[in-house]
Amino acid sequence: MSEHDFHVHGPHDHELEHAAQGHGNSFTNKIAMFTAIIATVGAIFGYMGGATQANAGLYKNCWSLPAPAWTTRQ
Repeated sequence: MSEHDFHVHGPHDHELEHAAQGHGNSFTNKIAMFTAIIATVGAIFGYMGGATQANAGLYKNCWSLPAPAWTTRQ
């Protein structure tokens, strides 16, 4: 038997090594960054919208008008 291990690279391994060394496609990098930024902004707005709905429900319960006196005397 040989002392050296047999090692096979997949077709994507070569591309990953080139990208890690800085030889990646700059257009692809720009698209990835733009997508990440848009997703982050969307997540922030989604969180803010959910918080607004939760606060509205809490305020509705806190600031509801007391029942009129004639509805409690029966």
